[in-house]
Amino acid sequence: MVRDRVRTTDRCSWSEENMQLAMRAFKVDGMPLSTAAKTFSVPRNTLRRRVISNENIPKFGQHTTFTKETELQFVEHLLKLDTIGYGLTYKELRSLAYRYAFSNGIKHNFNNDLQAAGKDWIRGFLSRHQNLSLRVAEGLSYSRAKGMTKDKIAVFYSNLSKLMDELSLWNKPSHIYNCDETGLQLIYKPRKVISMRGKRDVVSQTNCEKGETVSVMACVSATGQYVPPFVVMKGQRYNDNFELGMPSGTKIVLSESGYMKWEQFSQFLDHFINVKPLGPVILILDGHGSHCSDPPTLEKAVVNNVHMLCLPPHSTHRLQPLDVALFGPLKTFYNDSCRSYVRRNPGKGINKVAFGAIFAEAWNRAATVGIAVHGFDACGIHPFNPDRLPDHVFVPAAVHEDTNSPLPNAENPEVQTVGHTSSPRNNEAEELRESTVTQPREEIPNGRSLEELSPIPSTSGIGQRKRKVGESQILKNTSFIAELKNKKAKAAARNTKKTKSDARAKDSDDMCKVCKKLYKQGENWVKCLNCASWFHVVCVENGNDPYFVCEDCYSDESD
Repeated sequence: MVRDRVRTTDRCSWSEENMQLAMRAFKVDGMPLSTAAKTFSVPRNTLRRRVISNENIPKFGQHTTFTKETELQFVEHLLKLDTIGYGLTYKELRSLAYRYAFSNGIKHNFNNDLQAAGKDWIRGFLSRHQNLSLRVAEGLSYSRAKGMTKDKIAVFYSNLSKLMDELSLWNKPSHIYNCDETGLQLIYKPRKVISMRGKRDVVSQTNCEKGETVSVMACVSATGQYVPPFVVMKGQRYNDNFELGMPSGTKIVLSESGYMKWEQFSQFLDHFINVKPLGPVILILDGHGSHCSDPPTLEKAVVNNVHMLCLPPHSTHRLQPLDVALFGPLKTFYNDSCRSYVRRNPGKGINKVAFGAIFAEAWNRAATVGIAVHGFDACGIHPFNPDRLPDHVFVPAAVHEDTNSPLPNAENPEVQTVGHTSSPRNNEAEELRESTVTQPREEIPNGRSLEELSPIPSTSGIGQRKRKVGESQILKNTSFIAELKNKKAKAAARNTKKTKSDARAKDSDDMCKVCKKLYKQGENWVKCLNCASWFHVVCVENGNDPYFVCEDCYSDESD
């Protein structure tokens, strides 16, 4: 099929709009047929035939399978699915078009063996509707989709406003900070390279298969003042060479896993207190257990005039300035720096000693005032704007509540019905004016709709776990800290490392979630504070932690 056809004739070059105006002028205003044709630049014979036939005669050339109105229904349905996070692929749209045509008895030339519309149809469909295009979708977890509700976000803005009123910080954006950690791998991800066309295997050498993770805690104010980075590396012995090339003032600490735990966060708080401006400051952070589960750390923050505000769960991708603006460019620049290092040092790996110079190059490029200011503005924190987030970010949550999610904007055409009036003209003209132009053809009324063939996903009626949903909190209330102390004391007394009793030694059905082995007499086990699952102490990295949380629960909390 010729996809880019070049016209060789001027036939049917008039517009349907002009034809409708000419018909209205003839039938309603009493304009002579020839005059109407000349006035609106349409063929006289075509105008006469359209009036006599009492129907919308298709234009010259090949016709589309579906009417304009039906295609707009497709567009509306596609945009609605895309808005709630269930957009259709090329293959799914071709299948939907075939099933709709078949179930409604519409004549088509689609492939009956594949039961799908052709590639030419979908190409033409997209060319007729320029507001649609093929896009690469970004994954959005169910937790993040359910967490982005207007009620939860409103609580955060209310708490932020309350803190700024209490501390008189409305005109002091330099006292509003955001902190968050991100992981950087000691390896780089290959990017697109120039290679021979048609070559099957295109490779790019890397230093290893899987790199070790280094956690970087970033912190910045609403005016773009950055706190020196706080870096957490995996290991037990500190090496002064780790500091080589690091940004000025960087603080480096070690942990068994390389991830941020409550001990490391307490050290970061000390690092922040040493460089923060005088007077009260607001520190916005996520509600991960390492940030808000240690009472002494929270008390230290209160004593040093650091007022920590916890973000709502699963909302950091929209409300955390560092997530929104900094970490994306930082990881891109870091990957570029890793690639440059590998090219300059072939055969040499990226280790913790080399990390400092590589990270500093990326940090200096990404940590700019403009990026920080944009992040706070995009989240509605400064300038303070509770309505800053667009409405479409709340739509995916409707899938987990009801099916009445708002529709995206899609214009439905209004087909004009041309009426008639009597006028003292000849009999032929009178007969022509007594007829009316009908609506465009409609599909078989007993057919199936797009919503029936491609239902809107909904979790209503599906059983889900009943879990307490968290919300934004101000982590300085004495009652909150006292309650946290009491909770930790009870949990520590009940769930800290202990040896099970001999009475349960042989017939115990408890199984370690790591090695999948049953309990044996004399073994040391530890119980997770969150999910109450048991583990061998030797099977987990932090089995000696009095507030032990397993990796699965740790990952859930970090979202």
